[in-house]
Amino acid sequence: MLQERPISLARSASFCRLLFICAYTASLASAQTRIAVIRPERSASSRTAADALVAQLKAQGRVCKLFVAPRRSGPELEELFAQVNRFDPAVIATAGAKLTALTRSALADKTVVYFMVPNALDSAFASTLPGVTSNVRPDVQIAWLKETAPAARRVAVLCSKRTQAVAAALAAAARDTGIELLPILSRSDKFPDAIKALNRGGFDGVLMIPDGAVYNGPNIKRLLEWGIRQKRAVWAFSIQHVEVAALGGVVSDPASVGREAAALIGRVLAGEASPVTGPRYSEDYVRAVNLRTARMIDAGLASKRLEDDVRRFGE
Repeated sequence: MLQERPISLARSASFCRLLFICAYTASLASAQTRIAVIRPERSASSRTAADALVAQLKAQGRVCKLFVAPRRSGPELEELFAQVNRFDPAVIATAGAKLTALTRSALADKTVVYFMVPNALDSAFASTLPGVTSNVRPDVQIAWLKETAPAARRVAVLCSKRTQAVAAALAAAARDTGIELLPILSRSDKFPDAIKALNRGGFDGVLMIPDGAVYNGPNIKRLLEWGIRQKRAVWAFSIQHVEVAALGGVVSDPASVGREAAALIGRVLAGEASPVTGPRYSEDYVRAVNLRTARMIDAGLASKRLEDDVRRFGE
């Protein structure tokens, strides 16, 4: 019996080493799962988000490669998709709606996760792909609306047919807050009709959403001028618009969107993410207010109560 004990201990030690090697190998295989990240060539926000996404994935020990897509479709884009295919990623992360749609078409057998997609609720892949939108969560937008214009009770959202789901989500978020938020179908080539609808509707303000079918440079200028003349609040989707004349705005932080996408990719690889739950939102965002505009339209904003991280213009 005394001779068998060392043999038993040796076998136990060997078995433990085997378990450790198996666990380490499985962990290494998981960590080295290949991820391809594709972003458009000219988009500062997508570049920031993609860089944060790649950095987060590499910090997790994953094999990650960044691809930059050319501006136009053609042989160069086809070659890029061929390179991605040769890389053989388990997941492809794509920035923007157009690039996501093109990737799905070219690499249909690959798992795709999108990020920095505006108005993802209205996208063709909203219920079939997991991803992180560049929009700010609806309840966060409504909360900022209430904080910057406490007396506002009736607010319009100018939208097109391609952003109706986003407008409906904002209206739903406002429903129990004492604000009636009404979507108004609009078109960029008939923007004077939208201004007339705002005048007829007795609205206290307008909450803008990033919709190119409604807003272009001249139309944004018209709306901001309308807000000043009519003493009505305009909440913008860009900090630059707040700096010019909009009362306020809240926008997502691209780097945070990238980090959220990295976390989502981890869940996808673990089989825990389902696209039917809708797009994810970044939890980090930037709030801004124009205090000069607030004074001009008598918004009733108590600037002393604003938190320190709020960007202020017109002081």
